Amino acid sequence: MCTDSVSANEQKVINTLSTMPVLEPIFEALERCGLSVSEFVLSLLTGRKYNDHPAMRDLLVHSPDIFAALAAHRLKEIRKIAAEASGWHFGAYRSTTKQLEDFDLEKMAKDMEASAPHFWSLLSLFLGEARDEIVGGGLGPDDRSCINRM
Repeated sequence: MCTDSVSANEQKVINTLSTMPVLEPIFEALERCGLSVSEFVLSLLTGRKYNDHPAMRDLLVHSPDIFAALAAHRLKEIRKIAAEASGWHFGAYRSTTKQLEDFDLEKMAKDMEASAPHFWSLLSLFLGEARDEIVGGGLGPDDRSCINRM
């Protein structure tokens, strides 16, 4: 069920943001170096020479909070595709054979991508190649043989 109330994780993020030090000097330093915030974070995460840096360890230790903060920014998109009005709610108890036969996973994926592009991008990152199989044509020969053996 989707509500507009603030979850415990969201409240934690809000509390963290309200007690943060002033970030302007950091933004100014990044600008002087010709880096955006995302370039800085990505360089830190992908540069081998930073694997043992305290900043890298800090990012990894706090990754659940970071993911929660990013998700909080995408919550409106998530609520939009999770809403009953999106047309993708499924009631197994009341579904008919015809509804099951007419279900189109590729259409659902494309609709979700159009409705929540930023969330879809994040989801695609986590799903990896599985997302391409869903959107790019469904089951391959190996998948079908696994199903036929069931």
